[in-house]
Amino acid sequence: MKHEPTAATLTGIYKLLDMELDDLNAVDIREAERAFCMLCEATDGIRDELRDIFIIMQDAGSVQDGVIPDPKELHGQFTEIYRNAVEIAGKSVRLAAIARMGIIQSETMNQIDRGYEQEGGGNGKTG
Repeated sequence: MKHEPTAATLTGIYKLLDMELDDLNAVDIREAERAFCMLCEATDGIRDELRDIFIIMQDAGSVQDGVIPDPKELHGQFTEIYRNAVEIAGKSVRLAAIARMGIIQSETMNQIDRGYEQEGGGNGKTG
């Protein structure tokens, strides 16, 4: 069984990433510290959703132990896992957009980028 997203899924994710980048354009994250704080907030949300999924999966795991579950309970567990997974997907796209925006706007990265441009034959000092 394949575990990686399909090319179509990745294309969709990049479109969603562009939407998140547009939303982040209103946020000033030129300082690396601000970008890092936003990254931490996003990863905290993802971690919380994953924790909830693991808790639900422990209960749903009784199916693998040969226990016949109540169909309504099993349906509810899969529904909660589905909802949490969708939240994780959304938060993951947001996390990627924050990282991308941090790369684009970070003063630290801008200094590095300027250094590379100057080394490549541009005018100015390097180093």
